[in-house]
Amino acid sequence: MYITDPSFALYRRLLTNIRTGMAHLAVEQGKYTGIARNLRFCIVCNKQQSEAEYHFIMICPIYHNLRTLYLPSNSNGHIVPLLPLCHRVTNM
Repeated sequence: MYITDPSFALYRRLLTNIRTGMAHLAVEQGKYTGIARNLRFCIVCNKQQSEAEYHFIMICPIYHNLRTLYLPSNSNGHIVPLLPLCHRVTNM
């Protein structure tokens, strides 16, 4: 659905950038600025967590409304389709 529907173009682009490490997250940007990986915190929330793909997609409270709007959830309200993707990308 999201692959062929033109209204999901931005969503597709964002997922592609996340999967390829081009999403301008602190975890990637820190490589080029010399910041230790454990200090690459999210700059938009105050959770003091690493701004990796998993945090960006699943945890950061700033993006909660976007998650509920764009990501499907199960009957418990948990977003499930992207969990395997997030863990795979984060652990690379």
